[in-house]
Amino acid sequence: MRFITFFLGIVALLVAANSAYFSITGLSQLFAGAAWAIIAMAGSLEAAKLVIAAFLYKEWKGIRWLLKVYMTIALIVLIVISSIGIYGFLTSAYQTTADRVQIMDRQIELVETRKERYETRLEDYRSERDRLTITINELNRGLSEGTTVQYVDQETGQLVTTTSSAARSSIEEQLTDAREQRDDVRDRMEVANDSILSFETQIIDIREGSDLEAEIGPLRYLSEITNRPMNQVVNWLSLIIMVVFDPLGVALVIGFTMSATIDTKRRKQRKMERGEYEVYDDKKPKEEKPKPKADKPKEEKPKPKADKPKEEKKKSYWKQIGNRKKSDKKKKGYPISIDGDGNIDGYDTTGDGLIDEYSAETSMRNRYAKDKKPYYARKGFDWSDKTKWINDTNAINYYNTYVAPKTEYPKDFKTKTY
Repeated sequence: MRFITFFLGIVALLVAANSAYFSITGLSQLFAGAAWAIIAMAGSLEAAKLVIAAFLYKEWKGIRWLLKVYMTIALIVLIVISSIGIYGFLTSAYQTTADRVQIMDRQIELVETRKERYETRLEDYRSERDRLTITINELNRGLSEGTTVQYVDQETGQLVTTTSSAARSSIEEQLTDAREQRDDVRDRMEVANDSILSFETQIIDIREGSDLEAEIGPLRYLSEITNRPMNQVVNWLSLIIMVVFDPLGVALVIGFTMSATIDTKRRKQRKMERGEYEVYDDKKPKEEKPKPKADKPKEEKPKPKADKPKEEKKKSYWKQIGNRKKSDKKKKGYPISIDGDGNIDGYDTTGDGLIDEYSAETSMRNRYAKDKKPYYARKGFDWSDKTKWINDTNAINYYNTYVAPKTEYPKDFKTKTY
């Protein structure tokens, strides 16, 4: 398997698994009254969806059109259901956060209301302080200018300027009272400022004591730059994820199946080129050519059956072998076709049923024949069905040499036993 195929399979598994988790969880939250039943149903549907996607790709040309149409529609419907579950999961997760944010906002709003009250009082205190400051300045000026009295002395007839003690005493009393009021206003302003500062500290503590600001920070930013409510921004993001998530998982599963199929075909092609496969794709290790047995006399070769004329047997044998060249008749040994297709691949010169001298028509076929055994020498050949080999001299030779010593089948082929 190529690395790209392996990596594609891992990514497809991750995306499909996460999509299934979000979908199953979202559907169970939508139908909370039967959560476990929904989880079991949604889990089986998620598995069926992936199997259907892979099956349709692999067997698209082989299945009937009615089943093809139904499974395609079912796949699309399952994708829609999974997407709805994902949307429900995302919106439910945001709703939980939104509720916590709403509680936090209400707490902050309550503190802000109390803070605004003290800010209003502070403004009143400032106005009263400014008024008292003006009054004190006027009294100071009146104390310096308005406490003198002028009159003409009757005895001397001169203009006399003197200070009025009663007026001065009244102004001083007013000035003292104004100053006391101003000091009291200043004290109340300090209390109001301390209260406002305390409320601001409480707001900071509420925000820092919760991790919600970090969670919704990006959403607040998107809401501000798009000039849209946060709920609408979250809805857009959920729809985008819903449209992409589950269809992407199905597409990755199909892509992995496609890539694995291509890898399998390439691997088989390379092994066929190297001659590592039998006709039915059974891998066979290369075996050494059997050497002729020195102690086996040549006259031990099986003879034709007594009740079957020699010419008839020879005709049947060459009919099984098929077409051959005239020069092949002159060669020593029995001609052998390893696949039983009638094309001569070599000759048996030792009488054991295996090719000792290769003479295929093409070099590629000759190389193929060197790595193969005749059809009757392959693993799994049914020797009990004599109709497959009783008329083939090479098969009989192979049977007497290799099979008969290990089995209880009859060794005398001169008489019929069936």
